[in-house]
Amino acid sequence: MKQRLPSMLFTFSLMILLGFILVLLASFFISGPARLLEKEDRAIVNVVKSRYQLDDAELLARHSYHQVVYVLYSMSRERLYFVDTEGFLIESTEVPGIHETLRSLLNEYQLSEEDLTYGYALKPVFVLDTLTHLIFVEFDGTVVLNFRKGIR
Repeated sequence: MKQRLPSMLFTFSLMILLGFILVLLASFFISGPARLLEKEDRAIVNVVKSRYQLDDAELLARHSYHQVVYVLYSMSRERLYFVDTEGFLIESTEVPGIHETLRSLLNEYQLSEEDLTYGYALKPVFVLDTLTHLIFVEFDGTVVLNFRKGIR
């Protein structure tokens, strides 16, 4: 038994090392695409900040419908900025209030105002993304799209 103990410890340590390497590789494989998107997002935000002198702009959302649009918010100006993937301004608007149509949709789908995001579908829109529906509502309360996901 004393003669086999060093070889057993060596085998056990190799198995621990192999397990650690596999866990490390799996974490890189899973988080790799997300890190790449975060890097792209930071680059776009930096371009917009320098191009339009928006020092306090923060990324609110990355919305993809007809095209990828980044939604930024400037606290000092209290405005939303919709920019494309090259960092060019598509549209700028004041932060809208919650319209009554939107409130009724929030109640209907049992969502809170924190579940609202901003998007862009030919115009700036509110986006409600539930398990069963994807709904775009213009800032004036007009429902632009009500897409039912996966009919069962």
